[in-house]
Order: sequence, then C-alpha cells, then structure tokens
Amino acid sequence: MQDQQVMREEIEQCILGAMIIDEADGSIKRKALLTIKPEWFYFPFHRKIYEAIGKLVAKKAPVDFVTLQEIMGDEPEFKTQEGLKY
Repeated sequence: MQDQQVMREEIEQCILGAMIIDEADGSIKRKALLTIKPEWFYFPFHRKIYEAIGKLVAKKAPVDFVTLQEIMGDEPEFKTQEGLKY
C-alpha cells in the first residue's frame, strides 16, 4: 500500500512539474487543465498547486515559482522545503 502511495505522489509531482516547466505556448497546461479534475489529486497540497496553476492560466499570467509563491505564499507547506521541491 505504501508503494502505491509513493508512486501516486511521484505521478502527481510529475504532472505538476510538467505544467510548471511547460513551454510558452502552454499546451501541456491547457491539456492538463481540460483533462484532470482537481479532486483527482490524492494529496491536498498537490491539489492546491494545481488549482493555483489554473488560476494563473486563467489570468494569462506566467506559471513559475515566483507567481506560484504569490498565490500560495500563505500556505504553510509552500513556505517550507516541501514547497520548494516542485
């Protein structure tokens, strides 16, 4: 069971990482946002990051660590090393 949880965490991290480093045209972000529902993320922190990326895309703002930090700056997990992993 723990192996499945670790694998799920890594998959979610890969999805979020791909969205963050997506090229300027944003094709990965757009496809992910059209396909993946926030509630499909098992880890609440991942869900929050995904929703923050969605907000930035809706505003046509760049998605990077700086803009994510502006949106998620009050999240305790984002202030710790945990947030810096992504």
